[in-house]
Amino acid sequence: MKKVTKLSYLAMTILLVSCNEKVSPELLQSNNTAPTTVAVPPEEYYFSVTNSSPVMQGYKLHKTGPGNKSAPCEVRNTTGMSNEIFAGDQTANDITCFFEAEELTLLHGGFSFDIGASKNTCDYVGYSPFGFYDRIPGDSTATYNYVSCSDISMTGTGIVASETGINTSNDNGSAECFDYFIDGSITNPLDRERFKLADEQELCRFNYEDGPSCDIGEITINEFAITYEAGDPSAIPPVLPDWKTTRSSRVIKCGGKIPNCVSGPVAEMKPGVSKFTEITNTNLNEEFKKTESYGGLQGKNYSVKSYSNYRRDLASKNIDFMNSFSFATGLPAAYTGIWSTSFVLNRVFEPQLMDFYSYNKKLDGTTLITSTGSTLTPDIVTASFTDKRFRAIPYAADPFIGLAAPVNPFYTFYCFDDAFDVKARIRMVVREWDRIFPIDSSDLELLSDLGKGQFARMDSTVSYEVPGDTDQWLLMNDIYDWDDHIPMERTPGVFNASTTMWHPVGTTTFPFGFFNPVYFTNGLDVQD
Repeated sequence: MKKVTKLSYLAMTILLVSCNEKVSPELLQSNNTAPTTVAVPPEEYYFSVTNSSPVMQGYKLHKTGPGNKSAPCEVRNTTGMSNEIFAGDQTANDITCFFEAEELTLLHGGFSFDIGASKNTCDYVGYSPFGFYDRIPGDSTATYNYVSCSDISMTGTGIVASETGINTSNDNGSAECFDYFIDGSITNPLDRERFKLADEQELCRFNYEDGPSCDIGEITINEFAITYEAGDPSAIPPVLPDWKTTRSSRVIKCGGKIPNCVSGPVAEMKPGVSKFTEITNTNLNEEFKKTESYGGLQGKNYSVKSYSNYRRDLASKNIDFMNSFSFATGLPAAYTGIWSTSFVLNRVFEPQLMDFYSYNKKLDGTTLITSTGSTLTPDIVTASFTDKRFRAIPYAADPFIGLAAPVNPFYTFYCFDDAFDVKARIRMVVREWDRIFPIDSSDLELLSDLGKGQFARMDSTVSYEVPGDTDQWLLMNDIYDWDDHIPMERTPGVFNASTTMWHPVGTTTFPFGFFNPVYFTNGLDVQD
């Protein structure tokens, strides 16, 4: 597996992997054969993705949709490709494909594929890998007041407010002066509380002690050190009680970067690519072929979620369901009724749903999560969702939803013309199967086989291979994919582009299940 490198969102340089320098025939010696400078049309135009993994891995790559269980993942015709044709006939020139893989093989062996194009078909070929947020990035910029006092007798006297000019009251008691922080940007005392820290770097809430630093914030700390002198009333003249305050200010720069929290194949790209897309130019009168390989994940404390990007709950706008989680058992619910039937019958994958979701959009183009930034309540990103300690702005609501910088939920391949316009596009989805592929290969076309119950293979609902045996390796679903990791809810009823929304299981009001740190972990997730 390649060494993981993180990407810079600021870098806009396009990586050109090869160079096609045309040579004028006049400059060539007469005894040499000059290469043709005229583009020769191919007999048939194609733009394709093919599975190039070892045969023994048994992967299957095919176009999505009814009747496409064996259809190659390609755009192919005899008339040519152009942006005008692409925009006018997206059914033929904008396709999606399923890359089917059984869970242990994908985890252990990784996978590879070839991107191909017929000669003189694409001027440039673009590849944008799948990516996701494995931690929440954000901005902890705030101003904190830190108050220390030399005499505990000052408790409850109101002297801190008098000496500092700041209101330090909060909602959990009258103790006024111990060594504590309070977020000065939270003006309502009922929304805040004083707190202590072992390390001030903990104020950078999106820098993770056991992981990446993803906090771009700058934190100002205004420190007030108050001392109390009791005075001496018996002295001549009497010495009156006095309070003295020493003020100082300092700034903590969190120093994180948003891309540090991005994981998946996109994190293996070289720095310097534009918009997460690696662009390669083609050679005149030559077929194009480029191989992308991703090694196994076993032993790297990553799960198949690093490669498997399919989310069945975001596969079709017309699958009506309430939720996919049982609070009684803490496990995925048994799928029954309309939802189960819809999955059994539905073979039409709609990539725009997953696409819009990742861009924080409903299918009518309006914003999905509208309460962001400074309007977020202070407790929105705390681990317990109850502490009222600080206001911080998270930049990812779901591993697939980046609020400051979106990530690509697909493996996307582009056939570009010289003007950077799209001639053809292929979006690929990697699906992890819990059991060996079915004998009836037409099941590969299904969005999910949940409705098959004990006979399901893609999304097995049966717990153990041997009923009553609790050996952890006798589980049907041994490794979690995104469907297991993030149970989803959908607005019930007939789809409406402006009102139907999808979100992780959570509260019934905003933020629903968004911003939940648990949903961002990318551990091995082997059930035990």
